[in-house]
Formats: sequence, C-alpha cells, structure tokens
Amino acid sequence: MCFTKRFKFTLYYCLILLSIIGINQLAVAQTADVDKQIVVLVKPISPFVIIEHGIPSGFSIDLWRELAARADFKTTYQIVDTLTELLDGIENDSADAAIAAVTITRGREAKMDFSHSYFHSGLQVLVRSSETGIATQVLEVIGSILTSQKFIAAIFSLFIMLIVAAHIIWLLERRRNKQFAKSYWSGIWDSLWWSLVTVTTVGYGDKTPRTHRGRAFAIIWIIFGYLGFVWFTAIVSSTVTVSRLTSSITGPDSLAGHRVGTVRRSTSAAWLSENVPGARILLYNVVDKAYDDLIEGEIDAVVYDAPSVLYFSSHRGKSLTHPVGPVFHKEEYGIAIPEGSPLVEKINQALLGLIEDGTYTQLYQKWFESVSLK
Repeated sequence: MCFTKRFKFTLYYCLILLSIIGINQLAVAQTADVDKQIVVLVKPISPFVIIEHGIPSGFSIDLWRELAARADFKTTYQIVDTLTELLDGIENDSADAAIAAVTITRGREAKMDFSHSYFHSGLQVLVRSSETGIATQVLEVIGSILTSQKFIAAIFSLFIMLIVAAHIIWLLERRRNKQFAKSYWSGIWDSLWWSLVTVTTVGYGDKTPRTHRGRAFAIIWIIFGYLGFVWFTAIVSSTVTVSRLTSSITGPDSLAGHRVGTVRRSTSAAWLSENVPGARILLYNVVDKAYDDLIEGEIDAVVYDAPSVLYFSSHRGKSLTHPVGPVFHKEEYGIAIPEGSPLVEKINQALLGLIEDGTYTQLYQKWFESVSLK
C-alpha cells in the first residue's frame, strides 16, 4: 500500500515536471521566433518605399524602423520589384513580414494576416497635364493628326487615286491636247498636276480637257473631289476629337473608352475591371512604367493608390501630370504577415505604441506634409 502511494506520488511529480518543461520549451521557441532575424519584404512605391543604391527608405521604412525598435526585432530587408512577388512571398511563408503600401482586403486576409491599419488611403486618377500654351496645344493636335493611322491611310488612298486619275486623263487627252505632253513622264506630271488642282476644287485653268471623254471624266473627278473633301475632313475632325478626349477625363466616372494603366494584382486593377468595363485596361508590373507611358502619351490615364499618384504628380511628374477627380474607393494599408505568425501581437503592440506617443504623426508630417490626401 505504501509502495502504491509512493508510485502515484512519483508519477504525479513527473507529469508536473514534464508539463513545466514543455511550457518552458514552448515559451523559448516562441521567444526564439520573435528574437530571430526578421526578413521583411519591401517593394518600391514612393513615398512609402524608395530604393536608392539598394538601400530602402521612405515612410513605411521609417515606420518599421520605429516599430522594430519597440518590438526588439532585428531586421533584414529583402527588396522585390513587383506587388505579385511581395504577396507571393508572404503567402508562401518565405518572409516574416511585408511592408510597402499593401491594402488590406478580404481576399488577401484569407491567405495571410495583417497588422492593424496604419494608413488611410484610396484610389486616384492621374492624367497628362494640358495646361500648356496655345502653340504647344496646336502642335500636339497636329502631331496627333499626322500620326493617326486613319489619316495616313487617307493620304495614301488619295495619292493612289491621284495617280490613277492622272493616267486616265493623260490617256484621254495626250493625242488631241497640247497641254498634256505626249511623253510618259512629262505627260503624267502634267496630268498629276491637273488631277490635284481639280480634286481640291482649286482649278487654276492652265490645263483643261478638250475631248468629250476627257471632259466627262473631269466632271466625275470634280464630283469625287467634293465627296473626297468631305470624307477627308471627317477623318481629320474625328482625329482631333480623339486627341481632345484625353483631356476630357475628369475622374473615375469618365474613364470608359480610354486607355487606363494600373498595376497587376492591385486593388485598382480589381476596381477597374469591376466598375469600368468600357476602358482598355493595361496592366503593369511596376507603377513607374505606367507613369512614364502616361507622360509619353501611350496611355490616357493611370488609376492607382492616391498617395503614390499625388506624390508623383508633385515631384517627378510635376507640370507634366495632374490628378483629377476625388480620392475614391477608400482603403487601409497594413503590414502583411504570414498566416498564424507569432509576430502579429508584438507588431500590433508596437504599432499602437508609436501611434499613441506621437511618433506616427511626426513620420506622417515628414513624408506627406506637401501632399493632401483629402
């Protein structure tokens, strides 16, 4: 009986000891997870993440630096080029966190965790500036006409018709009309001149057909000249109208029928596909390429995160681009973290701490003092 009591006591003691050891090991493991070198994915998006000579800076970098100091994190930054790479890195658990300007969405929350929101954002439309001088605007219109495929096709068609008409009138008039040389090259040149001045209704009168067949053809050619002039004018007018449509974009409600650039897998891409079916949406891996194409006239507008759009238009794109319409489709930015990560609590505690002690306000004023996000 005494042996049985001693055995039970020893067994209970061992179980309690093992439980204590297990709890301690779990705590040590969790501490090790938190205290290890934290790999943070970042991607360029001014002014949140700016990469210069391989070194990241920006609002989000400053925010993480303050956060890491409070949470006792040792950070290693891993720079990626695209939003797709950043999101995939968190989904695949190949990094501990990602910070840039990552919007918290229901779809992303299903695949990863997020910190508390640290930035209120939204989408914004950016267009090329048309606030230029009259001469510049005229040159832009002329340039759009001369580079229009319809205009080029019309000029080519008119040239072919002039050549055909020149041959017809030359064949009809060369034997009985001294105004048209009998030799081929001289005769065709004379006939080409007649065809041009007739079809444009100028009619200098220095060369006129004398044969009945020549005059009959002249009547047909004059009628064609009027119709051709109307057709040609319509093409030029439509080209000018299209060139002016770019400046008619006044906000998200006027994007239909335009070439609109945005970033692949972004919330702006999702919004455009759902709300502007009439737009031609061009997807880019990086927003800077979309901005460049906008300036070059390759696209008509860029729809992207308002902070990025406003920062670009007030810095590198100043006087070349300007935002139009209100900030729409309100969004929240957060720090992306692999699902189930033990870092979430420490990140949130540190984030709330720097918001409460005024550090966040100082960082915000540093990077967004000259940018209005209202």
